[in-house]
Amino acid sequence: RLHHQYSRLAVILPVAGSISLLGDSPTAVWAPMLVGSVMCVLLVAVVGWTLWGWWAGIPAAVVVSLLPYFRVLSTAAYPDVFACLWSTAAILMALLAVRKSGWIRVLLLFGCGLSVGLAVSAKVFAAPVVIPIAYSILFATTHSVVDGHGFGLRLKSLATIVLGGIAFIIIEGLFFHYSAGDFFYTLRAHLQATGVENTESAAVSASFGTLAWDRLTILFRTGTSGWGMLGLLFWPVIIGCMFFGRGRLMAIWGLAVYLGVAFMPVAFEGGSVKVNPVFHGRHILTACIPFALCLSFLAGQICFQLFATVQQWLRRTAEINAGENASGNQILVKVRPFVATALIGVTLGAAYVDRHQLNGFRDRETSRIGRAISHMVTSADWGDDRLIFVPASIYWRFRILFPTELRERLRVAVDDASPEWWRYVSTDIASRRASLPEPGGSFLLATPKQLSGGLEHWDYGVGLPRPELKEWQRENPLTVAVRGANLAIVLVEGAAEARQALSSPRAIAALIGPDEANASDAVVTCDW
Repeated sequence: RLHHQYSRLAVILPVAGSISLLGDSPTAVWAPMLVGSVMCVLLVAVVGWTLWGWWAGIPAAVVVSLLPYFRVLSTAAYPDVFACLWSTAAILMALLAVRKSGWIRVLLLFGCGLSVGLAVSAKVFAAPVVIPIAYSILFATTHSVVDGHGFGLRLKSLATIVLGGIAFIIIEGLFFHYSAGDFFYTLRAHLQATGVENTESAAVSASFGTLAWDRLTILFRTGTSGWGMLGLLFWPVIIGCMFFGRGRLMAIWGLAVYLGVAFMPVAFEGGSVKVNPVFHGRHILTACIPFALCLSFLAGQICFQLFATVQQWLRRTAEINAGENASGNQILVKVRPFVATALIGVTLGAAYVDRHQLNGFRDRETSRIGRAISHMVTSADWGDDRLIFVPASIYWRFRILFPTELRERLRVAVDDASPEWWRYVSTDIASRRASLPEPGGSFLLATPKQLSGGLEHWDYGVGLPRPELKEWQRENPLTVAVRGANLAIVLVEGAAEARQALSSPRAIAALIGPDEANASDAVVTCDW
């Protein structure tokens, strides 16, 4: 269907290829994300090595790989890791291009433009990467073949990057022309993208000053945006690198991503500009790459200064003890990178002092519900041909947890008063819609809040039909999933026990169905 979620060519093709190899399963979804994240970490190490040396590249790669939100999204069905991958690839090609000449430089610059296109295709919030790329070309001086060759060569370099971006647009258009019969599919999809109401929309109506302050200080609030305690270091690290000429490029990159996402306009209605109402950690995930590089660079500079002071002391001591300074200096040179890495390790350790921060990102509400549904699927007796009704949000998020034979029986029950945008979140969700029947011949799987007629915050206004739901509310649930101690999922079985568990605030999913349908005999527990 014509929807902007389907126009992310840089994500759709790897996942489609993975599914063709591994089958239609959750593994096929997270596998390309994991591969992309590992490639991104390796490229970060190369970028650091290209700019400053291996002493900065390796610690920066370590920081990126351990950042909480990057870790989580490395195996989640989100496009943000691919945006990080191709943004880093584009930066690396730009850095290498200014040091090469001839056709090698042209190919690198053209590849840089293609990578920018792939990054923006994965996530439009990756667009600010063009700012550090332009800076690296226009103001390149160190080990640069364009330095001293005039402004014309710099403009030609930028033009080559633009040609690479145009080439990607053409390739993408040809793909959609072949697969969807629409060369301008991406453009039309984004123009027709329907806005989604969310809890942060109120911030848009606030004064610009209030909005600006809220977003500039969001990283200082512990636990916000999935950055963990490292969020506290973002602004000091970025601003600190601005004072070092060798670190300024990465600081500009981090600054461009953060400010670009925080205040990027998404709508022009009534002559007024509306900034993006949603500002989550994953939207600024691409800023974690320059942040890690800047952090590694600053840590290295601090270590170098400390060792320089120690070396001076050794030289003075060597005047008294001749010959001892040489061995001491050699030892310092060898251990310097390891001390820098240890310093960053201590910083990372501070990010995990709070145990909630360590577990809080995967322990999201939707993640818990997904695990509960997964165990319900394997423990319940679904019969031979009974239909399984679910809310729209559960279908589009968790349908892949059902095997093929059960997925064919899934139906979507939607309240008539719901906004129509739900029809376009999945290619087949509209055809799955069916009226919610009376209890007795089918199943209903939903969260306790949805069963009561309410809306989860991730339902986005699309709920179950309330009149038909009243009959189901009188039924005893077959199975209720309860979040137990240590983040375990416990399936409570039996009508009486399930009814009692359903009223518990720890209940996160419930299954109602025919009386003759029974769950498995054993209580199923999923330890974290």
